[in-house]
Amino acid sequence: QAKDSHTFRKEMRKVQHEHAAYVAKLDAALDAARTGIAGLARDLHYDKQARKRIYADMSTLAQDVGKQVVAPALESAKKQLKVIAQSCVKEEMGRLQMIIDSRWQLIMAELRGRRGSAPSMAPMASEKEESTLGVEHTSTIRRSLTDWLPENADGDIDATKQMLMQFGVFDQPAGAGSSPDDLVNRPTTRFLHRVVVAIKHATGYPRGILEDWPRPEEAKIDFVQKVWDSVTATLGLQDLEFQAQDVLKCTNRKQTRRLLQLLAIAASKERGRQKHSSSHAPLDLTELPLSPLPDDPSPNARAIGGLMRFDDAATSICWH
Repeated sequence: QAKDSHTFRKEMRKVQHEHAAYVAKLDAALDAARTGIAGLARDLHYDKQARKRIYADMSTLAQDVGKQVVAPALESAKKQLKVIAQSCVKEEMGRLQMIIDSRWQLIMAELRGRRGSAPSMAPMASEKEESTLGVEHTSTIRRSLTDWLPENADGDIDATKQMLMQFGVFDQPAGAGSSPDDLVNRPTTRFLHRVVVAIKHATGYPRGILEDWPRPEEAKIDFVQKVWDSVTATLGLQDLEFQAQDVLKCTNRKQTRRLLQLLAIAASKERGRQKHSSSHAPLDLTELPLSPLPDDPSPNARAIGGLMRFDDAATSICWH
C-alpha cells in the first residue's frame, strides 16, 4: 500500500512536469505570435505611409504637368476657338448686312419706280402683253424685284420673263413668232444684247458697255464677259462659275437666264443708289425704248420702226 502511494505521487509529478513543459511551449508560441503580429502591423503602417507619400508625389507631379503642359495647350486652344468664333460671327454679320443693304436698295428702287407708273402699269402691261406680244393673260401676280436676292437667281424661265417685263424688255416686238416665252426659253447672245440695251436705257446700268452690236466672235465674248463682270461687281458675288462661250454657243441656257436675272437685280440695286432731284420724275419701266440695232447678219431680217425685225423665230435657230 505504501508502495502504491509512492508510485502515484511519482506519476503525478511526471504529469505536472509535462504539463509545465506544454504550458511553457504555449507561452513561447503566444509570444512569438504577438511578436509576429506586431511586426506585421508595423510593416502595414510603414506601407500605408509609403503609399501616402507616393500618392502625394503623383498628385504633385500631375499638378506640375498640368501647369506646364496641359494648361498652356488648353489656353492656346481656347484662344484659337475664340478667334474662330469671332471670325465666323464677323463673316455672318457682314453677309447679313449685305443682304439687308441689297434688300433695302431694291425696295427703294421699286418705290421710286412705282411712284410714277403704279396707277397705269397694270392695265398698260396687260394690254401690250395680250395685243402686241400675244402673251396669254393669267391671274398670276407679278413678283416684284424687291422680292429677289442674288442667291434666288436660279434660271427659271417664268421668273426670268417676269423680271425682264419690269424693265419693258418685251415692249417692242422682236420678230414674227418670237414670243417672250421663246426668247427666254432659248436666250441667244442677240437677246442678251437687247436686254442690256433696254435695261441701260431704263437705269443707266451697266456702265461702260457700248450699245453697238459686236460683230466679231471675240467682241461678242468680250461683251458677255463685261456684262458678267459688271453684275458680279455690283452684287458682290465671288467664286461663281461662268463661261462666256456657253452663252455665245447656247450650250447652257439656264446659265444665260441666270445671268439675265442677276442683271435685272443688279440694275435695280444700282438704280436705287442714284440720286434724283425732287423735280425729276421716276422712270416708267413699262415704256422703255430699245436701241436701234445695227445691220443684221441674217438675210431674213428687215427694219420696222427703227428696230430690227426677224422673219425667222429666234428660237428656231441659235445665231449670234
